[in-house]
Formats: sequence, structure tokens, C-alpha cells
Amino acid sequence: MQVADKHNLPFRLRYYQQQIDFDILNVGDDYTKLAQYPTYIIMFCDFDYFGRGWSKYQFENRCINDPKLKLGDQRQITIFNAKASQFHGNMKLKGFLKLMGNQIDTSDQLVKQVRTEMKRIREDPIRRHGFMKYELDLMDARREGKEEAQKEAQVKAVTMLKDLGLEQEKIISELAKTYNMSHDEALKLIQKVR
Repeated sequence: MQVADKHNLPFRLRYYQQQIDFDILNVGDDYTKLAQYPTYIIMFCDFDYFGRGWSKYQFENRCINDPKLKLGDQRQITIFNAKASQFHGNMKLKGFLKLMGNQIDTSDQLVKQVRTEMKRIREDPIRRHGFMKYELDLMDARREGKEEAQKEAQVKAVTMLKDLGLEQEKIISELAKTYNMSHDEALKLIQKVR
């Protein structure tokens, strides 16, 4: 499931396909082994990546010059769009897609099952703890990523200020102002970046 449009969906799907194929083939295996494992990548998105309003987009490899000619590599990608305005045919997932947008169809059997399972998971203390730990781990990873990015920015700032020919005390002053550093912290950073 993808809840935010990072403008990279095709590449994310390509990565998933590669991961699937990597798990199937071992070193020395013949490529024809893949014929025994047709792959289906299914993505539920809380946004309409292609902007056509369709509930479902399906892709497979076809010839550019003759779209009726299939490559036959047995790969198919299906993207479901929770923001759909058009539902084709007998769309049994319509209620589920609407549920992704917090629109609840209480008459839809699948929606009832999903909501029951969600409630069960929320009420299970072991699973709830697991989700909380996962969210805390994500928060830690984001914080560490921001800290790492700030360190990189500080190193780039020192390099740029040195390249501009500023005196060490002026660089320390700029670092202290910009990054809320002490004199000693700024000095250590300057000495580290040589």
C-alpha cells in the first residue's frame, strides 16, 4: 500500500519486481525457471498516480509497434486507486477502496471483514505493541536521517566558508549562529573538515 505520492511509483514497482525475481532465481539457474512463477504486483494507492480517475490500472509488457503483441514474460502489475471516480464493471473492491479514504460502506461484506480484523488487531496487546514499536522505530530512523543530513550540511558549510577564504573565527561565528553550536563544537567541526 502506498499512501503518499512520492512521484516514483513505476520505479518502486520495478524494484518490487526485481526483488521477486531475485528470490526465485539462484546463481546458475536457467532463466526459464521464471516461467514457472508468473508474478503479479498489486499496489493499493491512496492517490491517482495517472490522473485518469480509474479504480484499477493494469499493465503488462507489450510491443510498442504492435500493442496486440505481448512479450509473454508472465508479469502483471495492478494498481488500485482509492481516489477513483470511475469503477469499471463488477468492481468488488469499490467498498475497500472507499474505506481507504475513510468512507465506510456498512453493507459491503469485505469492508465488514476488514473492519472486524482491524478492530481485532487494535485490541490485541501484542500486535498493538508491535505496531507501536514499529512506529517508534520509524520515528527514530527519521530523526537519525535528519541528524545525518544536518551533519552533512554543516560539513558543506565549513567547506564553502573555507573556500571563500574566511578566517577561522568568522567561520566559527557563522556556524554558531546558523547551527546553534558552541565555540568548541564549531572548532572541532572545522578541524575535522580539512
